[in-house]
Amino acid sequence: MEWKEENETVVREPYDYVAGIPGKEIRRQLLNAFNVWYQVDEQTSKLIADAVTMAHNASLLIDDIQDSSKLRRGMPCAHEVYDTAQTINSANYVYFQAQELLFGLRNWPQAVSVFNDEMINLHRGQGMELFWRDNLLPPSEEDYLQMIANKTGGLFRLINRLLQAASKQTVEVGQLVDVLGLYFQILDDYKNIREEKMASQKGFFEDLTEGKFSFPICHAIWAENPNKDDLIDMMRMKTEDMAVKKQAVHILERSGSLEYTKYVLYGLDRKARELLAESKRPNAHLEGLLDLMLNSLERCG
Repeated sequence: MEWKEENETVVREPYDYVAGIPGKEIRRQLLNAFNVWYQVDEQTSKLIADAVTMAHNASLLIDDIQDSSKLRRGMPCAHEVYDTAQTINSANYVYFQAQELLFGLRNWPQAVSVFNDEMINLHRGQGMELFWRDNLLPPSEEDYLQMIANKTGGLFRLINRLLQAASKQTVEVGQLVDVLGLYFQILDDYKNIREEKMASQKGFFEDLTEGKFSFPICHAIWAENPNKDDLIDMMRMKTEDMAVKKQAVHILERSGSLEYTKYVLYGLDRKARELLAESKRPNAHLEGLLDLMLNSLERCG
């Protein structure tokens, strides 16, 4: 029987709701920057951008359910508007639609294989993050970096590898892409605490409310500070109480965790610029993106 358009609307509605809320567009900007090297045509670039955007937005639907989030991009999360089960189904449906788009690429077998690889990595990263959160087990720095390399870095690699599959150009920038993934996620962890506008969008220190081991929280525990048990207790509470959140920030400040996070971020910025220079492939688009990230860090103080 023919699949009706109105049924398609119903199945996709939770996804389309989130996709319609303006986001950071960092992945589309990154694709445009990488395409300075790969030089794929506009139609191919758009197809890849659409597939990556669909995979990313679908993952947000699942993330928000798993994190019991209330807000996404300053708006109620999809599962707060629609039924949770319907939201899960919509996300899974769009994962497959994103993969289906890739059959339109010149080298579609490689593209589909790449998509499968990075979706596996994304779920590995997400699975470890949830395990640590639900069992209140702080990861080591190495394990944390591996997790975000899989989760956030996976979508960054997906962009790069899909462009590679579609291009006739040979470009080896895998290490740079991995550094960018780490930089982006740790910066997001830092901004979740430091950036004022978080209070009205996703929510000030939402990572604490979700009981999530972000990079600064992990460092405060690694640092063996005398208040680490208090911090873990606050994570167990999953509180939205502003006074408790400010107390947690005070612990992070006293343990040097926010300063350490800034130190790591500046190091990742330098490393990304060094790798870009070593590639001997000038890329003003990517330099501009790095400048935006650095400015964002410096505005947070």
